Amino acid sequence: MALSFDGISQYVDMGNPSVLQITEGSWMIWFKVNPTSNWVQMFSKRYLSSYYCYGYWASLQGKTGVYEVGVGNNTPFFGYYKYGSTALDDGTVHHLAGTFSNSDGLRVYVDGVEASGTIGGGSKPSTIGTNGEYFYI
Repeated sequence: MALSFDGISQYVDMGNPSVLQITEGSWMIWFKVNPTSNWVQMFSKRYLSSYYCYGYWASLQGKTGVYEVGVGNNTPFFGYYKYGSTALDDGTVHHLAGTFSNSDGLRVYVDGVEASGTIGGGSKPSTIGTNGEYFYI
């Protein structure tokens, strides 16, 4: 199934089913984004309090267009994430995949190749923290 969004106000609300309450696993998305200076949230099941983050997400950073894939479990500094160095908001189709486990940590793949990326945010959690937020695409 393919979805097309206007980049402003359209999204899919998947609710909060138990199958999306993962503590480790893999997630992926095919996407095509034209150049933009806006933050592009591709999907998110993330809760941010004033100081801590729970859940998982994938987005493109505003102004740079590089990926950010992250997880959190009571993790400070907006979660534990990896971000790239190459803009992916270039108007071509890309495949972005993230995996997380306690043993392997956070890994990101762009167009089938493991991306080196830079780690940001807080310390690596032992699991992804579950939360009551809905899953949005």
